Amino acid sequence: MSNTGKRRTAAGTGKSSSSQPYDYFEEKRKYPRIVIDRPAEIRHGGKVLQGVIRDISPDGLQIRCDRKTMQAIHPSGKSIKGENGPLVKVVFKLLVGRQEKTIKAEARLYYFVLLPDEKTSDVAIGARFASLAKECQADVEAFFRDALQPIEDAIVALLDEPRTAAEIAEHLRISLQRTEAVLARMKGTHLLVELQPGNQVQYLQLTVALGLLLKKVADRERRLRELETGASRG
Repeated sequence: MSNTGKRRTAAGTGKSSSSQPYDYFEEKRKYPRIVIDRPAEIRHGGKVLQGVIRDISPDGLQIRCDRKTMQAIHPSGKSIKGENGPLVKVVFKLLVGRQEKTIKAEARLYYFVLLPDEKTSDVAIGARFASLAKECQADVEAFFRDALQPIEDAIVALLDEPRTAAEIAEHLRISLQRTEAVLARMKGTHLLVELQPGNQVQYLQLTVALGLLLKKVADRERRLRELETGASRG
């Protein structure tokens, strides 16, 4: 990174420094961000570099690294404007449910800021996802769903049709053991009902189940009226 870049109070931004100089950019994110502080590989120009994923949002990341790493990614040290930021590949682990998932993403840098108060990871980098494999996208979505939405709400939202515990676990990408524990806890909440059409237990939203029951009652009453009408005519 050039000496000029090092002298900037908020390198790559043109903004003045503060205790959290990257907040100007982070506040512009459309989505919530969650701090994870996970080690990451940053691959760029044939080099494998080390950094830390400070936080993640559905559309991007904040990466922390040292100045040497930043220089390898962005040698000029000039401000990043528009879509001219370097494109990097990032590999890191994300805890989804109880499983460690490997996330591989391509991301484009849109700002970097020097953090003079930090001793090691003294550069904050904002990066937006440019591409994310379908499986990784599903894992990121599951991570946020689990982090931001109560698991009970996520389960109820799925039960607009009968589903088994295994099907719920697969959809939400959580363990079957956890799914069964939550379902057992929800049985007394009047949010769902348990069905057993055969040997397999299924679950359904209570409101949907009531709607189906009322429909069956209405159909039965209609058939009875038709039978009574037919008998009176005979």
